[in-house]
Amino acid sequence: MSNSNKVRIPWVVVILCLLFVPLVGIVMLIANLLAGKKNAPTVRKAKSYVGTRVIGVLLIVFSLIFIPATGGEASLGLVFLGVSLLFIASMRSRKSHGRPLSSTAVVLRVIALIIGVICGFSYDINDEMSPFMVFVALGMLILSMILAKKGKTTVSPAKPTPVATQNQNIAPRPVAPTPAPTPAPVGKTKAELELEATIAKLEAEKKKAEQEAERARREKEEIEKREKSAEAARKAEEARKAEAARKADAARKAEDARKAEAARKAEDARKAEEARKAEEARKAEEARKAEEARKREEEQDEFAALRSQLHIVTSKSTAKKKPADAFSEAFDYEVLEAEYPGDSTGICLKKYKGKKADVILPKEYNGLKIVEIAESCFKGCDTLESIDMSDTEISYIGGYAFYSCSSLKKAVISDKLSVIGLSAFEGCRALEFVGTYSDYISHKNGIYLTSANPCEEDGFEHRIEEKAFKGCERIHFVEITEKLSFDIHLEAFANMYVLESVVIGGACESAHISNRCFAGCSALTKLAIPQYTTFTGNILEQSGCDVKKLKILVHRDSDHAKYFSKYGYGKCVEKVKK
Repeated sequence: MSNSNKVRIPWVVVILCLLFVPLVGIVMLIANLLAGKKNAPTVRKAKSYVGTRVIGVLLIVFSLIFIPATGGEASLGLVFLGVSLLFIASMRSRKSHGRPLSSTAVVLRVIALIIGVICGFSYDINDEMSPFMVFVALGMLILSMILAKKGKTTVSPAKPTPVATQNQNIAPRPVAPTPAPTPAPVGKTKAELELEATIAKLEAEKKKAEQEAERARREKEEIEKREKSAEAARKAEEARKAEAARKADAARKAEDARKAEAARKAEDARKAEEARKAEEARKAEEARKAEEARKREEEQDEFAALRSQLHIVTSKSTAKKKPADAFSEAFDYEVLEAEYPGDSTGICLKKYKGKKADVILPKEYNGLKIVEIAESCFKGCDTLESIDMSDTEISYIGGYAFYSCSSLKKAVISDKLSVIGLSAFEGCRALEFVGTYSDYISHKNGIYLTSANPCEEDGFEHRIEEKAFKGCERIHFVEITEKLSFDIHLEAFANMYVLESVVIGGACESAHISNRCFAGCSALTKLAIPQYTTFTGNILEQSGCDVKKLKILVHRDSDHAKYFSKYGYGKCVEKVKK
């Protein structure tokens, strides 16, 4: 029996086309009828219900084509009546072919058809139609079609027909080769034996399929097991590598710390050796001066003896020796002649001979201003704790001027100061403040060069020479806001272990900073530089500061970000307006 009883075009589409495009709908309807008639089995031709379908089609054609052709109006009642006949023929045809509709679908179709016919004739007679009733009818038809598609097909068992009555035009299906027939047991027909052989073959194939499925399942489980093992091994390897990297990093940090500690101890030992040598040199110098004084006294005694032998009579001087003042007793000094027209003569302090803890320099001595502190003037003075230069006009502090003054805590400078010499304050571990008197009132624990030097000549610059403040372990802040340019030399602020902030700005718009200027400044978190700053080498080389905490402020119009990125500090840079 053929299963191609279904129409090729859905009935809903055919009906809609008959209503709105009659010619297309008629073509679709004829095509469906011919397809259904062609595909119907030859043994059921009597039940195709062609007559009912033909009457329905004629009613639709008569209403939609012939009545308008004669000048009349199409009758919707006849159209709906023809559609009803087509649906009834379809239901009866399904039932005769063993595919009856469910009772619910039948009831919905019958009610929908009745409502459609009533609405059609109502429109023909009264020119009125309820859209709501039309939509209800269409909804019922669609719902009945859905129920018909979801319903199960029931086919009544057909009686076996003789081979002679079957259609001779149908080609026989290919049959798989079967094993040689075995002698049939008594009491069983050949058909029964063939059925048992087929059943046995199906069971063997089923068993084989089950075995294949079981084997595939086991292979899948084995693959999943191997994948899990590989994943676990990969994770273990990654964990091992991470642990090895962590240990290597910890070892590296420990080695860096050990090297830094060894370098610090070596530096301390070197400074101690230098201090010892300086002390020995000082003592040797004092011994030399004492020897020279002794020799002068011996020469004077010899000269007195010679005078007595020659009977040279001299009159006694009535003038009394002028007693030495405190300044001349404390300092060896020299008078500097003016270098430029309009400048005055000044005093340069050569050597401090006193032992006081607090030294206050006078504004002038014998009418001359104090303008310089010479090289090594206070070098190695362990008793000096503070020095006040605020009343002087000192513009230059020479190299090693306060070198290794281990007790020096405070240095109040002149607002004229412009040059701090080589290793001027190196080794002053107790130093906490360097700045003017106004800075001392408002600040502590820092170096503050904030006064503007009045000299505005071309080529004039402020300068901090090499290692000027190296090893000042108690300085937390550095502020440089003087006018003009500022030149900071090699390791000027090196080994200042608690230095947190360095700000170069304000009136200072240009600067030059040299290599390893901040070496050993491991606590540095802020560095601000002016717009026109130049560099020599890596100023943060061997600084040891934390790049995650360090903030470098640069002018937004400068290209300093490239310089710091070159040495690995690019993420620390922030551009500001000033």
